[in-house]
Amino acid sequence: MRYGSTTGLAGADVDELAERVQQILDGRGTSLGRHLLGVRRQVELVLMLLCQNISQTLAVDLVGVSQPTVSRIFRRIKPLLTQALAMTGISLEAAITQGHLLLIDGTYTPTGNRPGAGKDTAKANFSTKHHCQCLSVQVAATTGGQLVAVSGPMPGSRHESAALELCGWADALDTQDADWIADTVHTADGAPTPIKKTPGQPRPQWVKQWAAKSPTSAPS
Repeated sequence: MRYGSTTGLAGADVDELAERVQQILDGRGTSLGRHLLGVRRQVELVLMLLCQNISQTLAVDLVGVSQPTVSRIFRRIKPLLTQALAMTGISLEAAITQGHLLLIDGTYTPTGNRPGAGKDTAKANFSTKHHCQCLSVQVAATTGGQLVAVSGPMPGSRHESAALELCGWADALDTQDADWIADTVHTADGAPTPIKKTPGQPRPQWVKQWAAKSPTSAPS
């Protein structure tokens, strides 16, 4: 079964992540060879649970194993994913120093809490844009698609521009005179942003030519 759209990762990325998990297991002298699901399938399952925020009961039907098995896999693999991903990326400050042109965007991570369940915390994490309880995370990548850095989680109720400031990235980008591109929510932060298309009007020819030369910042 293919899980590309549900894990949020391309197949090659899942392969690499599974290889890293396997290396960690080998270093500990642990083998999953006699388990019903191999390492890659277990990694896929945990990524799906984390990305889609689905119940383990639903995962049982999708994968074809028992609920206790799903629970054991989640408890076993999730810490290994954290360890494996610690090998990836550098700090935003280091990336700026290296002179990378950075693409920065915010994403939201659903927490699964209901609006009435967390009182003040729930209010802080409720996003009116996404209509759910979530945390706001900033992501930086190179124009070649390489992940550079991921910020700490900020309250989901905060605007992306405010989240960029809260996590400390706005100050780092400004004080280090970084080269970065973002979407239009960061116009006030000084980032070059896409040229927005006027509703009901065709894009001017010069915009099309510019977009063809700058595919990473094409007009929205």
